[in-house]
Amino acid sequence: MNTKVYFDEAGNSGDNLLDEDQPVHVLASHNFNEAETKEILAPLLAQKGDEIHFYKLCRRKRKRGTIIEVLNNELLDCSRVVITAGHKRFALWCNIVDKLVEPFYAYILKEDMNKGGQKLQFANLLYLLQDRIEDKELIEDFLKSFQNYYREKNTNKRDDYKEDFLIALRRIEMIEDEGVKLFFGYISMSHMFGLWDEPELKYSLDFTLSQFNYSCNRWGEILNQKFNVYHDNSKQIEYWDDYIKFMSDGRIPETLVGYGDRKHVYPLKINKLELIDSKTSIEIQLADLFASSTSYYLRKNLNKSQDCFIDKLSETRFFKLKCFMQIAPGLNLDLEKFDKEVQEEGIDGVTFLTEQLNKYYYKN
Repeated sequence: MNTKVYFDEAGNSGDNLLDEDQPVHVLASHNFNEAETKEILAPLLAQKGDEIHFYKLCRRKRKRGTIIEVLNNELLDCSRVVITAGHKRFALWCNIVDKLVEPFYAYILKEDMNKGGQKLQFANLLYLLQDRIEDKELIEDFLKSFQNYYREKNTNKRDDYKEDFLIALRRIEMIEDEGVKLFFGYISMSHMFGLWDEPELKYSLDFTLSQFNYSCNRWGEILNQKFNVYHDNSKQIEYWDDYIKFMSDGRIPETLVGYGDRKHVYPLKINKLELIDSKTSIEIQLADLFASSTSYYLRKNLNKSQDCFIDKLSETRFFKLKCFMQIAPGLNLDLEKFDKEVQEEGIDGVTFLTEQLNKYYYKN
């Protein structure tokens, strides 16, 4: 089994999770070697052209059939491909829960929101409740000011964004809807007790690291040995390079953390991580085709676009593979399983990593 894994992403707009043009972030990875990659891409390689890019190809109708041919290749299999996709607007609601609701649960209610899927359920409730707020401009002001607060470097401007957010929050809580009052009230409680999670790190809202973490954990399960990661040039992955090395540190005792079906094994089995230019790697170009076709498909579906190419994509072998992990509203909500989780033992992933950071990383 090839232990070189190739990654590329599509729809990356960093910490801007309200980007309407790119509402989904996709990270695709595979471990096809050069010969296998050329075999899969043969229909496209047979036609003279520059670097293979899905979006350049799909603009030309005669190229679309060739893309379909590639995505129907018999080599495509869940043991060779891992795809993760994040719905950005929903991811922003997840960040609100993570930074403004979870601290209240942890420090005041003494509850672990990860257990029993409480964080996931709460984010879904907030996402649904936004549709019950008739003033759409108000909910956009609420989300934009929260996002700007965590993206802003200037302290004075950041304080202004925080005040804008609190003004919008107070207006939302005046709405005559019991659900809105109750669940947005938890956000106010976090502010009341001074539990705001202050901005510290760049890309603190971005889900790239989470999706990369999930993918590498999955590759550890598939390969059951150390592997090398080759990622298309990415500012986020470059920024998190030291942290990724820490999560792969062999001094960390092998431990299964998390709850239910949201468990991960640390340390990650990454042997080395290298950022490379897609122009020099046909394997990265294949990862781009996987990532960009998935992004295109999800974006068109979100926008309810009448595009016959979507139907053709959905019928391909690639899109029928069950190797997709999605962070999106309404997914992975199994209340019966969540109830069972509450009775089970488990290790909180954040607590575990923090302990390991203090033990091995900060002391170096």
